[in-house]
Amino acid sequence: MPKEINPADTTRAKAFDLWMCAPNPMVTFFKTLDVTNLVKASKRRHLKFNMLLDWCGGHEQRHF
Repeated sequence: MPKEINPADTTRAKAFDLWMCAPNPMVTFFKTLDVTNLVKASKRRHLKFNMLLDWCGGHEQRHF
């Protein structure tokens, strides 16, 4: 039988609270990223920075 869980009572309560208060909860970063090399690559290859950032985020998620 399914059991209802209150997110405030879990060990991830703070992360859940940050996620709920985020302006766009589907894309929430909790870590500062150094994107200097990505900016250089986007200029060198004439590619959009946002496109490369999205690709890196999607690529990183597949490895978890």
